[in-house]
Formats: sequence, C-alpha cells, structure tokens
Amino acid sequence: RQFLDAHYALLACSTILLLAMIVVLSRRLRAREMETMFLLGCSRGVVLSLQAAELTLIFAVSLVVALLSAWASVAWMHGYLNTLTG
Repeated sequence: RQFLDAHYALLACSTILLLAMIVVLSRRLRAREMETMFLLGCSRGVVLSLQAAELTLIFAVSLVVALLSAWASVAWMHGYLNTLTG
C-alpha cells in the first residue's frame, strides 16, 4: 500500500513538473511574438489575455485527452476482466 502511495505521489510530481515545463517553454517560444505585438500597439492586457487563452487551450485539450484515455482504459479493462472471469 505504501509503495502504491509513493508511486502515485511520484507520478503526480512528475506530471506537475512536465506541465510546468510545457508552460515555461511555451512562454519562452512566444516571447518574441508577444514583444512584437506590444511594439505594434497592443496593450499589456491584450498580450496577457492571449497568453491566458493559450494556456487555457493547452489545459483544456490535455484534460480532454486524459479523460478520453481514462475512459478507454476503463472500458478495455472491463471487457478484459469479463473475459478472464468468464
């Protein structure tokens, strides 16, 4: 039981770190683009709202993929267990 708890904690930490890395790399990749938008006359609020919208899209798509994967895993496992138990 303790091993599984430690495993889940490690998995959660690695997932959070991966998510943080994605956010940081996305912001770094788009930094020049955001600077150009500011130089073209966009306010900092517009630039901030664009970054927030991008992060929201990333989180939403990630959530949908995770939920679909979990649903598919449960559906497959249910059929597999029914096959094993007869």
